[in-house]
Amino acid sequence: MGNIYFRKEAEEWNQAFPVGNGFLGAMVFGNVAKERIQVNEDSVWSGGFSNRVNPDAGRYLEKIRECLFEGNVQEAEKLAEQSMYATSPNMRVYQPLGDIWIRFMDQEAERKLARDESGLPYLKESAAEVEAYQRILNLEQAVGKIEYCVGRTKWNREFFASNPAKVAMYSICAESGEDINLEISATRKDNRSGRGVSFCDRILAEENQYIWLEGSSGGREGIGFAMGVRVCSCGGRQYQMGSRIIVEKARKVLICFTGRTTFRSAEPKQWCRELPVLGVRLSDLEE
Repeated sequence: MGNIYFRKEAEEWNQAFPVGNGFLGAMVFGNVAKERIQVNEDSVWSGGFSNRVNPDAGRYLEKIRECLFEGNVQEAEKLAEQSMYATSPNMRVYQPLGDIWIRFMDQEAERKLARDESGLPYLKESAAEVEAYQRILNLEQAVGKIEYCVGRTKWNREFFASNPAKVAMYSICAESGEDINLEISATRKDNRSGRGVSFCDRILAEENQYIWLEGSSGGREGIGFAMGVRVCSCGGRQYQMGSRIIVEKARKVLICFTGRTTFRSAEPKQWCRELPVLGVRLSDLEE
């Protein structure tokens, strides 16, 4: 098995690179100035269990058969529609867990008008002068890489998902020791221009290293969910501001993230927090 190469950033969802570990997935866009990572957890549905079974299906089965044998197809269709179709026409739909945004403070140039997946206009952060850009997805190792140069500095990003660790990871470093200055945030909203609806209950930063996104999919027995993001940096300064984590003058940055729902765990956030990768102290990683 070989590699998939792209020489430019993903312009829409289908061009992003996928990684996953079985229940957790991510689409990595490879944007230089403001990276987008769309995160999925495979039990995030628009509501809880909904019994849509028509209770009259068995009662009218024989009558429908008789109509068909007699050649009365129209009557059979009418009875089937009334007695066998779901009581509610709307099924639960699958939803993404959220988006992680990584803003590279020193690699922005200006905002340019672009169009999103729906063709609507929005302002996109364009990168500074970038050379030798490439994205690589290794199909055998399931590891993605993003490489490019800004000035004389070569930047390397790498991402993958681990099934044993139950997380996905995204690392950032510069070969010449250039300072890394980032702003990391999370959202769960309609990203199209002019759409401000947020589909979560709260987003908060904790302990200068965590971002938590929590909510419920709605309905009487809706599914609760949590996405946890852990930011670890070597050198420099790291702190929280609002619901964001700010990294200044770091040498290397590692971002770990995962998600959970009440379909699998009663306390999704607690489950995320207790994972060894997300629960270890920052001082232990620095050692």
